[in-house]
Amino acid sequence: MMLKINKLAKYYGYRKLFSDVLVSLSPGQLVLLIGANGCGKSSLLKVLCGLSEFQRGVISKDDDTILGKRELRQMSYLFEHTPALFEELTVADNIRFFLSIWGKKFKLADWQDVLQDLGLINYLPVKCHLLSAGTRQKVGIVYSLMSDAPLMLLDEPFTVLDVSARHLLNKYLQLFLKNGRTLIMTAHHFDDNWPKIDQLWQIKNKSLQMMESPSSEVVREYLTSN
Repeated sequence: MMLKINKLAKYYGYRKLFSDVLVSLSPGQLVLLIGANGCGKSSLLKVLCGLSEFQRGVISKDDDTILGKRELRQMSYLFEHTPALFEELTVADNIRFFLSIWGKKFKLADWQDVLQDLGLINYLPVKCHLLSAGTRQKVGIVYSLMSDAPLMLLDEPFTVLDVSARHLLNKYLQLFLKNGRTLIMTAHHFDDNWPKIDQLWQIKNKSLQMMESPSSEVVREYLTSN
């Protein structure tokens, strides 16, 4: 499914975050979204997953079907650097609840390898308010793997992860792309293990600038300057 964004604009009151966003996305593409703190990166992701209103423009599929908030929520998943967890529930119960949203049941045998990879097996009976920031982030990675959403939005996914967990997340990103999912990711630091970046988006001066197929050196330079 191709996604087209035509002249999108987002305001908070009279304050303009960005306007005239005009881009298109294809299945299996990875987009890196960069910009200074407060420029509107997270706000754009929340618009694209139907969690925030936008004031102008159109988001549509390749057949020109216009997508509203409900449709965007159904086709996208937002991975935040502080995953939303029910603090008094265990990790296993949080996973069960998340899967129920997608009409699935939690079968340990289906996810044992992933949970083992991420070191979460022993945390399944632990209540989430006892988890470290890095472990919470790993639960968020599991959520993203369990989601059926064709559009994955990753807001600072590598924050607070240790080196081994970053390596695993890069492996899963490769898997998402191979399976035809479209990924939009924000980050502040370059990682040599990232999959190839297909588009580089930069929010600057309240507009979005786009570069196709940037080299690793260009991506590194842009991140260093922001």
